[in-house]
Amino acid sequence: MRSAFFNVSLTSEVAYECLLAGLDIDSVDQYGLTALMYQASLGSLEACNILLNQGASHCLTDSQGKTALHYAATAAVTAALISAKANIHAQDSLGETALLSASRRSAGVTRELLNAKADPERKKCSALGI
Repeated sequence: MRSAFFNVSLTSEVAYECLLAGLDIDSVDQYGLTALMYQASLGSLEACNILLNQGASHCLTDSQGKTALHYAATAAVTAALISAKANIHAQDSLGETALLSASRRSAGVTRELLNAKADPERKKCSALGI
């Protein structure tokens, strides 16, 4: 079950109330996603900034090894995660980086990752030890 951190219209006030109520900002839903991953996938810059400012971890992975950066839907969200020191070279369980994932869906996200020096030569198979 998703906490209020997953609310599509997350505000600073709601986040603060959730924290006061003792909710874990990094709890996962039934799909293994954190609120930061979910909000990143929606492209909600405001919600991502709120979560990051309240201490949400950009390092956590879902059941497939994807981080919030793998889910980032917009260049602005990608930039926010990079500014928070998200690992631009993190690979999921299949060896895909956020750059490889973005290259199939968003030119803006791809550009942001390349500007941050994401390695386009990082081989997909390196996570498999090949």
